[in-house]
Amino acid sequence: QYIHDVFCEEILANQEAHAHAIQKLWNELVLKTKIAEKYAAMVVDFAIMPNGDAIVVELNPFDDSTDACLFNWTIQKTLLNKGPE
Repeated sequence: QYIHDVFCEEILANQEAHAHAIQKLWNELVLKTKIAEKYAAMVVDFAIMPNGDAIVVELNPFDDSTDACLFNWTIQKTLLNKGPE
């Protein structure tokens, strides 16, 4: 995430497996903790472990109360919520 200009062939070669691992974790996270009932939208950082499992690194509500990093909630809220027009 922080080294945005690096291309990793392993990630590309395993993109379907990684997507499946993330989707599986997401389904388990939502079903077991019911966190989606508390937050309508959230920002989640995932990591793929060497064994192929996905883990949640960080989970935050998608809201003004969380840091928008490179974005500005006041100026770019519509873009962040709805995408480019």
